[in-house]
Amino acid sequence: MYAAATVITEEINGVGHYRIQTQRSTTPPWVRHKQGSINGIRMEISALVEIERDNRRVTNIKRTRLHKKYNIEVKPSLD
Repeated sequence: MYAAATVITEEINGVGHYRIQTQRSTTPPWVRHKQGSINGIRMEISALVEIERDNRRVTNIKRTRLHKKYNIEVKPSLD
């Protein structure tokens, strides 16, 4: 009885079974770093495109930061 109770409680609690552990990333750190850089550049390019389209969803902070970073002069509109 004791052995059966022990086996049942181990199965309920998950003790004694092989669990799949999380695997580490197989990509090297330098590849992950380059991918992060590329993704950051892509986000900045898409924000610049939206600024050029005069999309109001791009915040003013992001506009001023990108204008300052890439030395973009704001052209006055001739309405």
